[in-house]
Amino acid sequence: MNFSKFLQVVIFSGFVVACATPPAPTLTPIQKQQIQSRTYDSGHKKEDLFNAVVTVFQDKGYIIENAHLDTGIVTATSESTNTTDFWQALGGGSSQMKTKITATVQKYGQGTRVRLNLLNISNSKKKSCNGWGICNTDTNSSDKVIYDNQVYTAIFNAIDDALFVVGSGGTEMTN
Repeated sequence: MNFSKFLQVVIFSGFVVACATPPAPTLTPIQKQQIQSRTYDSGHKKEDLFNAVVTVFQDKGYIIENAHLDTGIVTATSESTNTTDFWQALGGGSSQMKTKITATVQKYGQGTRVRLNLLNISNSKKKSCNGWGICNTDTNSSDKVIYDNQVYTAIFNAIDDALFVVGSGGTEMTN
């Protein structure tokens, strides 16, 4: 192998290693639950927490799809955001992303537990045409659950603030 071929292999290998991202750490179900849940003491009524969750979702710009006090389930979706990059647009493609959020508000022992679940939904379209002018549009969709503790903490802090405004009294319990 001559020196230039050797150099090309080394450079290519460097690109592969540099572009590789380490896999995200795998969370146990208990760790996921700890990130996604907050338990409130008996000073907070289920109805107040439910209303605070709905208020926060609306204040954050989410569109409420379903809200059922009896089951304690609230489902909301953000507006779609255009995430098309230059190369996609150049090729006639496009991509969008939105976030879906679900909350369950349930009695938990003497208190009430709120559990959130956030999901990023990405959709992309790619247009391809053959030599005879016949075009097809391929659609690709992918979903990814969000486990970023800071995101959940920010939402729970907003729920705490909304509860304060409601004035239901009580304090947060630790998990």
